[in-house]
Amino acid sequence: MPEKPIRIALIDDHKMWLEALTALLSGVEEVEVVGVAAGGREGLELCLREQPSQVLLDLRMPDMDGMEVLERLLGRQPDAKVIFLTERDDPSFIMEGLAKGIKGYVLKGSSKEDLTRAFREVEAGHYFFDPQVLTRLVLLLLERPQVALGTSGDCPLTPREKEVLALIAEGKSTAEIAEMLCIAINTVDSHRKNIFSKLDAKNAVEAVNKGRELHCI
Repeated sequence: MPEKPIRIALIDDHKMWLEALTALLSGVEEVEVVGVAAGGREGLELCLREQPSQVLLDLRMPDMDGMEVLERLLGRQPDAKVIFLTERDDPSFIMEGLAKGIKGYVLKGSSKEDLTRAFREVEAGHYFFDPQVLTRLVLLLLERPQVALGTSGDCPLTPREKEVLALIAEGKSTAEIAEMLCIAINTVDSHRKNIFSKLDAKNAVEAVNKGRELHCI
């Protein structure tokens, strides 16, 4: 056990999950939960105030998603160690997270032992990825190395923008997309604007058609 506990901040918009995770980690001697936050903005403020050793950060939150929290936090604290905590095992999220500076990626439902191992590895200066996610990533590298490595130049959209575009293609409204992705309506509007710009589309129909041509959906 290290001389000093690993100071952890937990950020997730599901309060019941936060409570369960806090209780789970309370039995780990080498870990100290220094604060919890039920949203991205609150979580960013928590991290800037407490400066924890590591941050366990949910990806999908309505007020500010994990990617944005990550970017803002590392912009202020470049040495911050962030581990994504999510139910998504999509390797594209890992690739984007790595490009933006994450140190680990674990799935919700991970055991206390797996979480503790993740904290140890990251604290030691290593990376940690849930085995299930790592398997998906390896398969992607084998099947489509140009996509995994970001060298194909095909689809210019981020994973979240791809999600939004796919829902647009299904005919979902902005409000419906916001509810389904647990994000704010103005965040959806921002994603739509970015999608149209990146795909050089004047409207949703053009965006969907060009997205299909570029294998974004």
